[in-house]
Amino acid sequence: MTKRRRNKKLKRSTPDKGNNSSGNSTSDSSLFTNSTVNRKSDQNKVVSTKNTLSTFNNSSPTNSYDQINTMNQGYNQYTPIQSSTPNMAYPFTPVQQFQQYPHPFTSPPPPPTPQQLQNTCDIELMLKTLCCKVDNIEIKLNKLDSIEHRLNNFEQKFSNVDTEIITCKERISVLEHSAAFMSDIKDEHKSIKAKIQTLTKSFEVSKTTSNSVKERLAGVEAQNLSNNLLFFAIEEKIVNVEMETNGAQGNVDEGNIGEGKKNIQENCLDIILDFCEQTLKIENAKANLKLEKAYRLGKKKVGESRPRPIVVKFSKYSDREMVRKSSKRLKGSDFGISPQYPQEVLAKRKKLIPVMLEKRKEKKTAYLAVCELFKKSLRTLMDDFTTIAQDVSQMLVQMYQAITHPAILDLSKQLILMFGEDECYKETSNALFRSLCDKTLTLFQQGANQSFTDVIEGFMNFLAQVMKKSRHIILSSGCNITGIFHAGIQSLSLPEHHTVKASSSFLIELITFSPEIPTLNQVITSDGHVLVDKVLRSVGGESPRSIIENISDILFTLNKCYTELLAKWLHDLLAKEGYPSPRVNNQDKEQFIKAVLREKGNKRRGREIVKEFTLKCRGLFGTEYAAQASAFL
Repeated sequence: MTKRRRNKKLKRSTPDKGNNSSGNSTSDSSLFTNSTVNRKSDQNKVVSTKNTLSTFNNSSPTNSYDQINTMNQGYNQYTPIQSSTPNMAYPFTPVQQFQQYPHPFTSPPPPPTPQQLQNTCDIELMLKTLCCKVDNIEIKLNKLDSIEHRLNNFEQKFSNVDTEIITCKERISVLEHSAAFMSDIKDEHKSIKAKIQTLTKSFEVSKTTSNSVKERLAGVEAQNLSNNLLFFAIEEKIVNVEMETNGAQGNVDEGNIGEGKKNIQENCLDIILDFCEQTLKIENAKANLKLEKAYRLGKKKVGESRPRPIVVKFSKYSDREMVRKSSKRLKGSDFGISPQYPQEVLAKRKKLIPVMLEKRKEKKTAYLAVCELFKKSLRTLMDDFTTIAQDVSQMLVQMYQAITHPAILDLSKQLILMFGEDECYKETSNALFRSLCDKTLTLFQQGANQSFTDVIEGFMNFLAQVMKKSRHIILSSGCNITGIFHAGIQSLSLPEHHTVKASSSFLIELITFSPEIPTLNQVITSDGHVLVDKVLRSVGGESPRSIIENISDILFTLNKCYTELLAKWLHDLLAKEGYPSPRVNNQDKEQFIKAVLREKGNKRRGREIVKEFTLKCRGLFGTEYAAQASAFL
């Protein structure tokens, strides 16, 4: 009701101006209505702008961009306000909204309303936000540029790596070819090494065979020369005869001096027979002596005045010995007679000549003569020798301290064996035995045992007989039993067959009676492995084959008395690689151990087992040479 009354009053107050006035009034009312509508729409747009900004702030950059674009399109839809009556005069000039460049002659726009200010602030805020986001986008784009640069660097490095990989593949292929070549070389080296080892073994076998052949040849040569004698200082006589003259075959040296003549030296057979009858005073030498041949040794040198020696070979060894013993009658003359030896023996004798001269200066022959005299007296007087036995024993102690001689040991052995049981002689026999042992052990300590092999042989025979028949003296004398045992072990390495045989005899006697005597049993138990080691080394090739039988008897005796200890020692020693010889393998060693331990009653079979093993160690098993040499050993 109030609105109606108000409209009526308005109509009344407004004058009527005809159609124009009515039209104008209509247009004014419509303009007012439009302005009101426009204001409401502007308000709605501001609200929508606020919502858009809030959405823009809460959304991603892409969604914000789309919303801003949509909003701009909305703003572009607005058009300037135009009147429905173009000729109508307005009391004011309507302001065109969204005019980018105002007309220069228009009046300045009115100050912005608070709503417009609010819209401007919102737009500035939105622009600042957009600028921040654009800056962030620029920063990220810069990062993308750096990432791209780094990717380019990585790509360049990857390309370099690809090039290096290709180079490495080429080098690897070259190395593979080189490795294949080296493997071929390695195989060839192995084959060459195997061939060298085979050749080395063959060389060692050949060397052993050669040495054995040399020994055999030296023995054969010595046997061939056993009936020969050399005659020195017999003048040479040269006779010139016609061509038709014939001399005795094998007894002349001939040389041509011209046509129809020969230079024939003297008949050596006749000269030697005449020398034996006239100089040596052998009756009927021409009839009794039978000579096979006689000749001058070597060739005649120009200007040589000394006559060459004459080599004479006798048909019988007895004739040769008769002539050699008759050479004593040549003492004081220039003539001389001596046996003929091979070159090897002469070289050894030449080295021993200074020793012989030194021993002669020591007058060893006097000691030998004294010992021989007492031995004959002992064999003659027997029990009646008791009265001088103590005095002779004291003299033997002094003699042996002055000079070591096997004759002293032999006489001492006979005295101890004959009078050792007598109560009155026990102290003397103990002192004699202890003195002889101490003096002989000093030879081993000084390393002079190889220079006194004859003394060592006599000492070992002396110990073996005492151990067998008067072993109580060894215990009661207070001698160094361990030292004596090790001396016997060292003697096994000496080259002389008789010395090794004597040492083996002593060790066998010692082992045989040791289980009954605690002192000897302790020595064998503690040091028996040293003996077994020495025996195995000798079997392996350190000693000549001629002593293997004596060595094998030691193993046989140990097996009878100390079976368990011998088994342990054999297993421990033969477990070493290349021991006692690189030519035997583990199977050969096991077979040898079983065979040795199994054989306790047959000494001959025990010797055969050791001989077979030593042939394997020396590389001679199954060879023709071993079969031939076995007949001489």
